[in-house]
This record gives sequence, structure tokens and C-alpha cells, in this order.
Amino acid sequence: NYRYVLEELSKNYRVIAPDFLGMGLSSRPDTPLSHRMMAFYLYHFLEEVTKDKKVHVVCFDYALPILSFLLKDHPEKVKTVSILN
Repeated sequence: NYRYVLEELSKNYRVIAPDFLGMGLSSRPDTPLSHRMMAFYLYHFLEEVTKDKKVHVVCFDYALPILSFLLKDHPEKVKTVSILN
């Protein structure tokens, strides 16, 4: 869904568009997935990719509950949030 805005955003930002497990082209693990577990994976992904930098997050639809858990558990990681719907 972001393919139309990634090029524009990348003019001023480093843009990372992760594919959540089991969504899009990624495979789904055999273990059950919850929004909280997806937030856990997202946090560790962000830690690996951005190290100690805060991130701007743009999300909509399915990602919103995941983002909610990320913000609750790791607010120090997020600089700004834009919610689209």
C-alpha cells in the first residue's frame, strides 16, 4: 500500500516498509501470532535496523493494534506517529 509514497518519503527520510509475518510475501511461523507478538518482533527488527535511533511511524489498518503494543511497551523507540485510515 505504501509503494506510491515510498519514493516521495525517501527524499527526506530513510524509509523501511516491513512486511509483517504472514502478511504480503512473508511466510507465517507455525506458532500462533498475536498483535502483541507482532509488536515484539517489530521492536526487535527496529532495534536491529535503527539501533538507538527513534523512528517516525506511519501506519494504518492492521498495523494499528501492533503499533499500540509497541508504543505501550517501548515508547522510547518512537519519535512520531501518523495514523492513516
